[in-house]
Amino acid sequence: MVDARILTWGTYDDKGEMIYNFGTIEDITAEKQAEKTIKESENKFQNIFDSSPFGMHQYELKDDGKLIFSGFNKAADEILGVENRNFLGKTCEEAFPDLSDSEIPQRYREVAKEGISWRTDQIGYDEGGISGAFSQEHQKINGKRR
Repeated sequence: MVDARILTWGTYDDKGEMIYNFGTIEDITAEKQAEKTIKESENKFQNIFDSSPFGMHQYELKDDGKLIFSGFNKAADEILGVENRNFLGKTCEEAFPDLSDSEIPQRYREVAKEGISWRTDQIGYDEGGISGAFSQEHQKINGKRR
């Protein structure tokens, strides 16, 4: 089977009668296969993202510089103890107001815009002891910040 793009056009006389009919047929099999491969890769990535035991958020950087919360995985709900779907479509600062005065929103923008990686370690202390520690790795994958 061959995928094809067919284009036709005609030349008409003064009375509107067709004089000539032209056409081209372009083999787009490779283009269709590339689209299929990309879709399969995106589906594989989404399955890994969704089933990861690590909480993950997705953001989309708009042309006006707004960083919009666009996705999350189930582990993010469990780890944060919130329903992240409530944040969909909100800016990073609207979804997480406590981050507004931190470097995090700007760093996320840099990751999304420039494709750089950024890493931060955070340690929580409670009465002189460590109550929790985690690392965050932020990077741009498939055009989205993860």
